[in-house]
Amino acid sequence: MDTSLDRANPSAIMKLLLPRMQIALKSWLKRWHGNDWMQGQDGWRKKASLIASCELAQGIFNGRRILYCAKHGLFCALVDFCDRCCLDKRIQPALDEYGSSFKLARSWYPMVINTRIRADEAGLTFGTLKSRPYAGQPDGHPLCACPEQEPYFERLCRALFVFPALLRDHGVIAGAYSHMEFHLSFWSGRSNYDFWSDLAHGLQPHLNVLFNTSAPITPQIAQAIYEALTWLLMRHHARLGYPNLWITDCGSGRLPAGYDILPEDRVVRRCVDFSLDVSGTGFRIIR
Repeated sequence: MDTSLDRANPSAIMKLLLPRMQIALKSWLKRWHGNDWMQGQDGWRKKASLIASCELAQGIFNGRRILYCAKHGLFCALVDFCDRCCLDKRIQPALDEYGSSFKLARSWYPMVINTRIRADEAGLTFGTLKSRPYAGQPDGHPLCACPEQEPYFERLCRALFVFPALLRDHGVIAGAYSHMEFHLSFWSGRSNYDFWSDLAHGLQPHLNVLFNTSAPITPQIAQAIYEALTWLLMRHHARLGYPNLWITDCGSGRLPAGYDILPEDRVVRRCVDFSLDVSGTGFRIIR
């Protein structure tokens, strides 16, 4: 399919799809227009368009199965791609088993862990505290979606997922919900992945964490958490970029109605409904 098209726009790709995929996408859009819950899922319409435009063999990726999900009571069960099945298979079971913990914990904190390429942007953000210890140093190296960097990518994701468990084991936090999300950026420039385009890209994993504590997190504790993250990334040989940590306070014994005040990535939304965007590739509960 032409890469100049907006593949996230159903109208732009509809006429270019195979007839059976056109029917599947139109069926999905009809249900989407008549379902307020489907419309309330951030980015689901764009995701459906991307799924329909995927040209992988059906044995590798069955897009029609996802688009027809829930029709006539049949579900695709592909939780990594389908918001409906993600709700049934991941979010609702977590709510049923752990939902009462929101009322029991004294303090809740959303936290985002990632790395930054630009040294001036990396550091610790905790409330009004902003620390940029690497300001003025050379920028790091972007992580690309290429086989050569797959070992590094796995080490970085493993280190990010280990971090909440490390904090729990040392008594810093009492428990946490963790979810891995991948931020993919594109910009004009020399591609370090192929030689037929002038489109460069970078892949940036984020770990979105919602954790609780028996005592409030102070700036000193937040700084110690950041130093532990720095040590952990070095221990896992995952330092192409600079460690970046963002923490904010939800208040004692409650959760806000939404996290619209989050930084540019909007990585956590509607946490009171546990809509932690758990449609990605990783989801873990630390208790």
